[in-house]
Amino acid sequence: PMWKYEKLTVGDIVNRDYDSHILQRGGFAQVEFAKNKLSAFACGTLYRSSYWRYDRFYYDKEHAQSETVDFWSGSIKGGANYNFDKHNNVFANIGYITRAPYLAGGVFLNSQSSNVINKDAKNEKAFSVELGYGLHNSWLSANLNAYYTTWIDKTTARFGYTNNNSDMYTMNLSGVNAKHMGIELDFVARPTSWMKIKGMLSLGNWKWSSDATAYFYNSANQPLADLNTGKIASGIGAPDHLQFTLKQKGVHVGGSAQTTASLGVEFKIIKGLSFAANYLYFARNYAEFNMPTTGTSTELTLQDPWKIPDAGQLDYNIRYNFLIAGLKTSLIANVQNLLDYEYIQGAFYNGTSNDWRDAYRVFYSHGRTFSVKMRIEF
Repeated sequence: PMWKYEKLTVGDIVNRDYDSHILQRGGFAQVEFAKNKLSAFACGTLYRSSYWRYDRFYYDKEHAQSETVDFWSGSIKGGANYNFDKHNNVFANIGYITRAPYLAGGVFLNSQSSNVINKDAKNEKAFSVELGYGLHNSWLSANLNAYYTTWIDKTTARFGYTNNNSDMYTMNLSGVNAKHMGIELDFVARPTSWMKIKGMLSLGNWKWSSDATAYFYNSANQPLADLNTGKIASGIGAPDHLQFTLKQKGVHVGGSAQTTASLGVEFKIIKGLSFAANYLYFARNYAEFNMPTTGTSTELTLQDPWKIPDAGQLDYNIRYNFLIAGLKTSLIANVQNLLDYEYIQGAFYNGTSNDWRDAYRVFYSHGRTFSVKMRIEF
């Protein structure tokens, strides 16, 4: 089409011209209790969110404003801590949150081009439990905790290209659930007055716990009927609007390392002068999927993601504290990735192959970088 090659001028409108409106109101309350060795708290929130949109591009003035959709949301959380003595304590937290869906990819089937309400829009919900133990004495502070979190109806979108690579499309997902569980350890040790050692270890197991429903749209935000030809459906949510069931239950969640560890040491050389080094390690970092391109017309099955090779980097900094005109001043120099190690931080895969040769949009680490900053406290 010729319009693709026309030069735009001030005031021209292409593809979309709309306003999104979100009205939120709510409240918060918290109570606390402390007596002897026991302390506890409880808090809660309650919100009401209203959504509507006004579209000047795809609708005439009479139909430009959509209906208003309302969602209640909120949270409740409680926790307690018990000190056995001045060195040992245990703690527990439990919470539940329900969050109104996003306007884009949630409330509206396509928030950029349509006033059609997503009748299946649901609040995004999470339930979490945490148990932990703390040890604190003159030379060591350490915390060990275990967590279990369930995510329900996560608002999710993915992107891909039609099979002839002529256009990019969006896949909006609903009914996405996940389970995150793991253990975490962190500590700070001070064996001498001039040395401090810090470390942490996090072991997680994060997987999708449900299949999902997917609707497809082209780059102009029009509903797609077919990925091969880019054919437009008769309407959003219509019988010919391309819809898949995405089989992802039991597949690892990608995009974040599920095993991380770090170990660092800080030395005080003379008064005001110190330097520190820290090594951060990443493992079990899975690629994120964008869009599978094979399957039946009604179902696509994800393979477990490609596991990115384990990696780590060493960081270094030196700090000098002094006074300028009686003001506390710090001069800090940092070196990130001191060894200039090249590794992969993140990647995507097409969902149907977990071979490294099929990974794409691979993001590599930054090389060695330097920074210097000065901070003055007034």
